[in-house]
Amino acid sequence: MLIPNRIFILRVAASGRQNLPHSHSPARWHLGHNTHFLERLERLSSRHIDAAFMLYRDPVFVRKVLNSAKIPDNAERVALSLDDPVLGPFVVVARNGNFVTCLGVGMSTKQLPIVTRGQLDAVLAKLDRQRERMAVYQQQSQRFGSATKLWERVMRAGHRLSREEFVAAAALAPFLAEQLWPQVVEDYLALLETLDKVSKGARYKSLLKPGDNDKRMMLLIWNKIWMMGHVVAMLTQDGEAPEWVERFCRDEPVGANLVNFAVPFGMSGPLTRFSWVAGRLGKGLLKPSKLLYAGATHLHEHAAGLLALIAVGSRNPKLRGEVSKVIQRESPLSKRVKEMFAPEWYAAIRSLYGRLLTTTPGDAAFGLIWLKVMLHSRDTTLRRRYAEPTEIPDDIARATAANMHCSVLTKRGANLHYVAAAVSACAKEPVEMLYHEQEWLRQDPDPWTPQMMMTYLVEPFREFWVPHVPAKTANVIGRNDPCPCGSEKKYKKCCGTG
Repeated sequence: MLIPNRIFILRVAASGRQNLPHSHSPARWHLGHNTHFLERLERLSSRHIDAAFMLYRDPVFVRKVLNSAKIPDNAERVALSLDDPVLGPFVVVARNGNFVTCLGVGMSTKQLPIVTRGQLDAVLAKLDRQRERMAVYQQQSQRFGSATKLWERVMRAGHRLSREEFVAAAALAPFLAEQLWPQVVEDYLALLETLDKVSKGARYKSLLKPGDNDKRMMLLIWNKIWMMGHVVAMLTQDGEAPEWVERFCRDEPVGANLVNFAVPFGMSGPLTRFSWVAGRLGKGLLKPSKLLYAGATHLHEHAAGLLALIAVGSRNPKLRGEVSKVIQRESPLSKRVKEMFAPEWYAAIRSLYGRLLTTTPGDAAFGLIWLKVMLHSRDTTLRRRYAEPTEIPDDIARATAANMHCSVLTKRGANLHYVAAAVSACAKEPVEMLYHEQEWLRQDPDPWTPQMMMTYLVEPFREFWVPHVPAKTANVIGRNDPCPCGSEKKYKKCCGTG
């Protein structure tokens, strides 16, 4: 059979893989496997040829697709859909990624497992993102001199890790995943042990006037907790988690909420990153988060469940309604918190959580606007640069919110709604958007001080980890008073409208 000129010229010549002819007659060229591919290519329309050719030329990419799609172990061949998942057309490949045949539209795949076009595109997008990260890594490696020094920066930078440094290190994370996941768990257990030692015997009181050893200990804890947030975000940046995480979610759903890793330390920055991870993993963490929130009996569980649910609902529109229903139901802890604060304040916070998860255009913009107003009132750098909250660029607002200093374990969780708003605003973004660019950090001096760590080590122990006397009920908010949600509107025109 003669190969049509259209395919012969465009495909065989481009491939550069044809064998030399035995004569000058094109009809006697022997192209081996290429010939088989080109003959089967005739079954496809012109708009599908490029995709089929790419799959034929790149078995390594095909293997990545098959690994990502989790094909059954006993499947020797797989059909890759180039369009419709049922009608096709398809490229059939072997388990090792090599080409087998093409099936035109309507041709039967029989019992072959099918990989959809969406799954193909998702893997291709991951590879494109990885190439972009490697380009940034090449730039940053010139600055640091080696990958080891770059990684040391991740471990010691704390809240001052830049976007460029994060992206460069994230390029290495997939290759180090087998070593990094156990290290995160080991560091977490060691930090919990340190936390326990600090709390025993009111040890935290000595930190009110820390000595040199106390300062070194606090800096070490600070960097370790932030490092955990950086690394876990890198490891899950493409929506993948190790098999043991999936198994844990299935077998121990209540304890599988990853936000639990950061909550005992109360630090909003690492908490925002762990919450981003929960949103990125999506549906797999929905059940653990629902169970944890619904059964919460103390602030630690309540915060972990709430922030994970906000992240999952904000990033995944199809899950938003289910998440909203769960949050609107009061947990055992919610009922106790309700008694501690003024009814108006409690109602305003519940209203804020609801609006963060709604899909109407007005409410979709509300969360980011509210966040800018809140940040403008708290952050002196933003007030110095921007006269009005609305002038703050969206990416600056998100990165600032993801790195603000406040604890969710103080004042009975009164800061929790600030972190929830940050989580909601950041959940939909690429993880690198949780970091400021190097230029911004150079112009925004925010060095670590012992007081930063005392905010998380001293105040929470006073109010959360150590027995305490319940706080007095806050004053009742009047209709004309400023709304407690921070919108700078009157309560009656904001959260008090309902």
